[in-house]
Amino acid sequence: MPTAKIHLLTVMPIGILIVYFTADSCWQFRVLTNEGKVFGLQKLYYTPEAAETAGRRWVGGWKQEL
Repeated sequence: MPTAKIHLLTVMPIGILIVYFTADSCWQFRVLTNEGKVFGLQKLYYTPEAAETAGRRWVGGWKQEL
């Protein structure tokens, strides 16, 4: 089983946004819904910030930093 480094867990109304790194996949995001389902895109990001931004936009929860 490949190892992954979790960078960020963010609680959102839809569930939990997870940003993680795997050695062969760069940075990615997944959303674990309140019902226990896992969703996400198979796109690769080169920074954790880019993966987080994409994840927030994907779930419609993007907010500008104050």
